[in-house]
Amino acid sequence: MSTGSPRVVPGLMVLGDGGMAAAGVSAKAANLDRASQAGLPVPAGVVVIDGADLGGLVDVLAQQLSKPVAVRSAFSAEDRHDSAMAGHFLTELDVNPEPGALHRAIDNVRASGAADFRRDVLVMEMVGARAAGVAFSEPGWSDDLVNAVAGLADGLVGGAEAGDRLHLPRLRRWEGHVKAQAGRFGPLARLARIEEPAWSWRLQLLLRDLRAEFGDEAWDIEWADDGEVCHLVQVRPVTVPSRRDEVFTMANHREILPDPPSTLMTSLIVDHASRFAGPLGMLSGGRDDRLFIEAFDGRPYLNQSLVTDFLVRLGLPTAMVSDALGGADTRGRPLNPARLFVSIPTFARLGFRQVGAVRSARAAAAQMKSSVAQREAATFEEAIGRAGITYVSLVDQMASLATAMAVPVSVLRRIGVLAEHLRTQRSAGTRMADDLAPLAARAATLPGAAELLRSGQLPDDPELVRLWEAWLTRHGHRGRFESDLASPRFAEEPETVLMTVPSAAISDLALSDDASAQGVGPAPASGPAGASSLLVSASRPLWWIASGPMQAREQLRSDAMAAFAHHRRELLRLAGAAVGDGRLPAVDDLWLLTTEDLRGLDRGEILTAADIELRREQRQAVEAIEVPDLRSRFGPISHGESGSSREYGQVEPGLFRGLSLSPGRVQGRAWVLRTPSVTPPADFDPEATVLVARSIDAGWIPTFSLARGVAVEIGGDLSHGSIILRELGTPAITNVAGLTAEVETGAMVELDAAAGTLRVISESASSA
Repeated sequence: MSTGSPRVVPGLMVLGDGGMAAAGVSAKAANLDRASQAGLPVPAGVVVIDGADLGGLVDVLAQQLSKPVAVRSAFSAEDRHDSAMAGHFLTELDVNPEPGALHRAIDNVRASGAADFRRDVLVMEMVGARAAGVAFSEPGWSDDLVNAVAGLADGLVGGAEAGDRLHLPRLRRWEGHVKAQAGRFGPLARLARIEEPAWSWRLQLLLRDLRAEFGDEAWDIEWADDGEVCHLVQVRPVTVPSRRDEVFTMANHREILPDPPSTLMTSLIVDHASRFAGPLGMLSGGRDDRLFIEAFDGRPYLNQSLVTDFLVRLGLPTAMVSDALGGADTRGRPLNPARLFVSIPTFARLGFRQVGAVRSARAAAAQMKSSVAQREAATFEEAIGRAGITYVSLVDQMASLATAMAVPVSVLRRIGVLAEHLRTQRSAGTRMADDLAPLAARAATLPGAAELLRSGQLPDDPELVRLWEAWLTRHGHRGRFESDLASPRFAEEPETVLMTVPSAAISDLALSDDASAQGVGPAPASGPAGASSLLVSASRPLWWIASGPMQAREQLRSDAMAAFAHHRRELLRLAGAAVGDGRLPAVDDLWLLTTEDLRGLDRGEILTAADIELRREQRQAVEAIEVPDLRSRFGPISHGESGSSREYGQVEPGLFRGLSLSPGRVQGRAWVLRTPSVTPPADFDPEATVLVARSIDAGWIPTFSLARGVAVEIGGDLSHGSIILRELGTPAITNVAGLTAEVETGAMVELDAAAGTLRVISESASSA
């Protein structure tokens, strides 16, 4: 398209002139104008201003066209930060570049929008696409999410095609140059890891350059690659983040929480999940909306993918995650020396944070201690708020301390001396065992004391009583599964500790600090004594770096558990008051409630015995679920499986899996459609209806209002229909292969959109 004449034609503005934003043109066209002016590969095009007389204008425009064009809406209602309006208005593709066809296409596009907002029209040359699609570039991720198809992407964005789903690593500026140079020399292309097919590499470069111009924000990009150039067709803000099949681990929570945790504790953790920051938040500049902790089947899981992305961006091996947290390394990314080198400024910032990590943890511990001295909480809201602050501070500080010691601990582990160094260290946790040694020694001198202790009773011996009271003063705030407020502390159930006092195992383990320092105890299993001794001596500086944060972490946990014991007492006191005035049947029913239930009690709501029985049944159902240590967002995964390669469709009779678009659980009757309808079957209740559709686009919006949840057979998670469902907040899944052939209207189904599944509970009456 020649751009000479249209510059002076009233009613036309040329992409690349740079004046569209100032002229009030919508973001849809103004972003392309800005991108073109910045040198990004945008197809040639113009904007026909709303109200412009098309009479002579299309004649002039047709003279400039040498190939078919796409005529698209660029209305003021589109591509705002709060709403994309994706797919709501008409697009005409492959329009013949002659005046009559252009005039009709522009009129048709204008007519697809209401007259109460500005209706500019975008005319762009068609790209002879060999591949095209949609990409989501979102900060906080180490890759960009891409849906791609062969040829044009109209079927993909319209929801008629699912396309291929890829995760392309996000390039930094230097990486593009290095890869481009390496790619010129045969074997070096493999070393540079240039992806296949070739368009994926060109798309990576386009996305990198787009972020450089527009900023590393959340962008929804449509692109088309003609075999030589990857063209930018559209760029808009992401209004609702994508839901990716991330990997989650229970490895850490398995150790500190019961399985499952109390309903109240899980609820409190989820309530405060968005407040966790730590080094991950620092690296992303605080713009990462991903949650560090999410709940599945009543259990809180750590987002392993989030931590893994943190390491990938730094160039560190992803195995460090499984080394630190347990579980499996699902990414398998090795050390990346080049990225490690360019991450030096980030390492400097992290190093500065690590230097102060121990000091910060001590300050946090002091704050926790001061919270115990606060006035009594007047409401459940106040009590759970204080407990939440303690928990967030604990997790954030633990993450910082873990980061501070991660590299030295990893090195010590790999050279085989970590266990030897750990054997000489006494932390707040191990001191609980150490401090039982005097009790064991005293009990050994008293006839019959061991038998009483093994039954959980304290012998009537003044010295033994004194030693026991001293132990409780130091450690009575600790407990089994102590990170759950519902779990009693040792001071509340002393028999759990007393029964262990006579144990020879504890006596043998409880070495004094002096004995530990002298190396008393079993010989380390680290190889020949000379080599081990040499390695241990040589690695002491590294151990000194690691041991400070390690000691601080254990002390922080002890201090946090003292605060937790206080928060637990506060909650029990308030529950006792609620029982006294009839709002709650029994004090221990407290742990079956959610934080919202407690807020209801503050408002004077009453929970009856029947209410509590229902919550107890719900709790029992959660307890009956066998959960894996490692899972993806959409279900269990096997060891080493990435989660992104899993199959979608029918996974077993009556159970279907797809891509989660938005969370929510709906049970109801299936309404199976291949085309939109606003006439549901008689006696269907919209609040208990799950729409099962072959494919969707914006035309289904009226139908969506007649269903509580949606399951779609064909479509990617970045299609217009998918974006709309996410914006509506409708529980929905997509890309459920073969769904409409297997499910009939009237079947009772359960849609668990968060897990990406639809289960048939019973067949329809007609099929029975």
